Amino acid sequence: MPVSEYTTDDFEISRTGRMSIEQLAEATNASFAGYFVPVNHTSESFATNCRAFSLDLSRSLLARHWDGRLAGLTMLGLRGERGWCGGFGITEEFRGIGLGNWFAAKYVEHARSLGLTTLQLEVLAQNTRAFQTYKKAGFQTTRELVILSAPVSQVLAELEAVHTVRLEISEISLEEALHIAIGLEPAQGFEPAWQREPATLYATTGLRGFVARRGGKALAVLIYHHNPETGRINISNLTFYNEAAAKALLERAAVNSKILRARPDGPEEAFYVLNEPENSELFLLLSQLGMQETNRQYEMLIGLN
Repeated sequence: MPVSEYTTDDFEISRTGRMSIEQLAEATNASFAGYFVPVNHTSESFATNCRAFSLDLSRSLLARHWDGRLAGLTMLGLRGERGWCGGFGITEEFRGIGLGNWFAAKYVEHARSLGLTTLQLEVLAQNTRAFQTYKKAGFQTTRELVILSAPVSQVLAELEAVHTVRLEISEISLEEALHIAIGLEPAQGFEPAWQREPATLYATTGLRGFVARRGGKALAVLIYHHNPETGRINISNLTFYNEAAAKALLERAAVNSKILRARPDGPEEAFYVLNEPENSELFLLLSQLGMQETNRQYEMLIGLN
C-alpha cells in the first residue's frame, strides 16, 4: 500500500510492558533510524538509560500497523507527578503521513490518564518537524539547553594558574557532593535538565565527586564520569561559588582521566556537558574555557491538570 493511503485507523497503540529489553532496544533503534544523532542501543545501554532516566516500561507506548509492523515508540519517564519523554520516534516506513501528530496527542492523553501534572521533553533545534509536532500537541518551550564539548588539552590551555590558589581538594561520596551542590545552587538559580537531576545521578554508576574548600568552606563541587575507552569526561554537575575553585576541580578531573587512560594511544580526553541551560554560570564559564556548542535543544513542557 502506498504510504499516502494509510490513515490513523490502520494503527493501534499498546503499552510496552510485555516487551523484553532486547526488543525495546531494537524498537528504539528502528524508530530513530536516520535521526540527526545516531541511536544504536544495545540491550545493555538501553537498560542503563531506563535505570538512569526513570523510564517506566509498563507505561511507555508502542504504535503498530494492524498487520504487526512497528510504526513508532515513545518512552515515558516518571518522577512523582512529573513525566518525561525519554524518546519519541516514528519508523522510516511510516513517516510523512501525520502519524507523529496522532501519536503525540495519544501520548499526552495517556500521560494525563496516569494523573501526571506535567510532561516534558527535549527536541533538537534542527528537528523542526518534531518541534512542530510537539507544539500541536500542546507543548510550550521553557528554555534552551546546550550540549558542549572540547578536548581536555584545549580547556587546560585556557585555565589560569589556579594551583597558586590555596584550596583543599578532596574526593567525596556522591551523596555528600549532591548535598554540597544543593547548598551552593541558590547562587546559580538554574534547575538541571532531567538527565542531570539528582535522581539520575543516584541511578548512574561510576560517578566521582570532588569538592574544593578554603578554610573548611566549600567553594565548588564537581560530579563527573570518565570513560577510559572513549576518553569522555562527562560533567554531570559543577556547582560553584568561586570560579577559581571550579577551574581547579576541572584540572583535577583532567589529571585523573589521563592517569586512568585505557591505553597510551587511546582517544584524547574530552570534556562533555549534556543539556546545560543557556547563560547559566556553568555555561558561561565553560564557554570562556573554549568548550564549543555541538548541539542545542529546546526543553518543552505541557501542563496536564
